[in-house]
Amino acid sequence: MSKKNRLNSSDDRDILSILNSRSVIGGVIVIYALLILFLLFAESGIPWLSRYRATDTVLILLGLLFLPFFIMVSAKMIRSFTVKWAGKELQIDLGEFSEKVEGEFARVEKKIASQVSSAEQALWPMLAGRNHNAPERRRNKKIIIGSKQDLSHVFLANFLAEWLQRKLDGVSCEARIPNGGSLKNFADAQFDWIDLYIDFTGTCCQYFNIEHKNKSDHEIADELNRHFNPIGLKMLNLLGATENYCLVISKELAKERELKTVSDLSKISNSLVFTADPEYLNRRDCYLGLKSEYNFNFRQIHPCRITQRYALLEDRRADVFVGYETDPEIQTYGLVVLEDDKEFFPHYAAAPLVSIGALESIPGLENALNDLAGKITTDNLIEEVRKLSVSEANFAKARKFAVDFCDQL
Repeated sequence: MSKKNRLNSSDDRDILSILNSRSVIGGVIVIYALLILFLLFAESGIPWLSRYRATDTVLILLGLLFLPFFIMVSAKMIRSFTVKWAGKELQIDLGEFSEKVEGEFARVEKKIASQVSSAEQALWPMLAGRNHNAPERRRNKKIIIGSKQDLSHVFLANFLAEWLQRKLDGVSCEARIPNGGSLKNFADAQFDWIDLYIDFTGTCCQYFNIEHKNKSDHEIADELNRHFNPIGLKMLNLLGATENYCLVISKELAKERELKTVSDLSKISNSLVFTADPEYLNRRDCYLGLKSEYNFNFRQIHPCRITQRYALLEDRRADVFVGYETDPEIQTYGLVVLEDDKEFFPHYAAAPLVSIGALESIPGLENALNDLAGKITTDNLIEEVRKLSVSEANFAKARKFAVDFCDQL
């Protein structure tokens, strides 16, 4: 570190030390009290202060403006105080109140940050516009496959890369793992930054506000394509595997509170902590709609990375979290999946979502992908996810597992 940087760092520490000193904190309290007294005296009608008279509204707004800062600053000097009247005592703990306020600020800040992060991912390809290098890349038979961070997506992206390189002469595939969330991959495919990725019917329904109830997976796929085609995308034949959402709790909690359905959970949600990744928390087909459907009011919402969910449950930092039916941990840890008794969740059937430009530019691509119809079952996907989980999500091993699976077809 340079001398100049060391000086700046030292100056910063000195400034922070001054700002946190008891004299400065005490000064803030004194100034606040004097200001309120000054305004009160002006309101009392003292002639030489009449010019400073404020309306009641101004006084109220002033008090509301400074009160939170006053309480938080006071709590640093006065942890608690006791009020006595008529032989009774009331103890007020300012420190505890301050910690709760600061904790609420942190919770709101984390929630906003997660929402911005999910939206920001999809915003970049739209701001950048269409990838003008895509036509040349496709003429050279290079295919880019997108992927989310979920282990199922990691396997499927590697599998598609291996499958297409075997089926199409001269084609090379690049699997971008991870490439972002659902919206990021969707936008990347639309603007030709990637050529295809695996999406799920239930996820795609939210893009166009499609009602999923009382429709088969094939009916939904056909309806989706009526929306996809005008924007240059096409959903091809379903692979056969599904990856449905579920709500998961520990066996102990299920037994203790007699929980079997999601409706049972809603009755005690105000005493529990819920955790999920930011994308899930901000989607209408996920937490936002689930909360409305079941009237959830969890004590705390804990955003986490998708790979953290089971660790949070094991450490007892969360009580309820979202799982996938392909999660091997559900069986390994002996967890309980709650019945979606109101049938809120749509069916999530896997299928390639491909740029029409890529289908038109690369001969045989559509047929090669459609040949995968029904080739991968949910049990196959569960097994591949289990192997990846045991290997600690080693991406090199993911490609080997994909090669081995292709050999079996």
